[in-house]
Amino acid sequence: LRGHGRSFHGAPYGFGVHAADVAAHLGQDAEVTVVGHSMGGAVAFALASGIFGVRVKSVVAFGVKVDWPDEDLARAQAVARATVKLCANRQDALERYLKVTGLWGLAGPESRTAQLGVVEKDGHYGLAADPLTNAVGKPDAVALVEASLAPIRLLTGEQDKVGHAEMGPIACYLPAMALSATPPAVGATAPLLGQHNDYGFAELLGLRQAEIETYQASGVFGA
Repeated sequence: LRGHGRSFHGAPYGFGVHAADVAAHLGQDAEVTVVGHSMGGAVAFALASGIFGVRVKSVVAFGVKVDWPDEDLARAQAVARATVKLCANRQDALERYLKVTGLWGLAGPESRTAQLGVVEKDGHYGLAADPLTNAVGKPDAVALVEASLAPIRLLTGEQDKVGHAEMGPIACYLPAMALSATPPAVGATAPLLGQHNDYGFAELLGLRQAEIETYQASGVFGA
């Protein structure tokens, strides 16, 4: 994406702009499956809207941030406007890149990811990304998902925050599992408390509707 890694720097930065850039590399009416991480997930949603001349068969997005407190937005804007920090040597810049991106302990300075994340600038070394990319702001994830013409599969890490249509952002704790023989699939969001009570009482317990209403009225169980 523009402004990231070794791609060219060129404002304005935005989800639609990034989606148009990706579409330009795919060609007219290309049919693709789009995979995106973090902000890339929101770009994938936009690309799947069909307005960029690309036919998206499906979208896989993981680690998309949905919880955006005001302090997070303010911090991102501050980073976008801050003076670019340069290091005296490449090793310090590589370590800073790994810490800024959250890859510290997961990738080493010698990794290709780290090497591509640092550039030389007038004898000093800094991050390759344009800080202004942090100014894109909060994606309207709901609107983007609703506009998608392709099925979307959302994935989350072990302690990522995910969104529920009724409850808003919630923390979801999922153990890390490798199920190569039976790939997992999420068909729906988790139910709300009591959402399927009627099914359980009627279909599983065999209670009649009048009995259910009587128990609810007497406080035996909630509605």
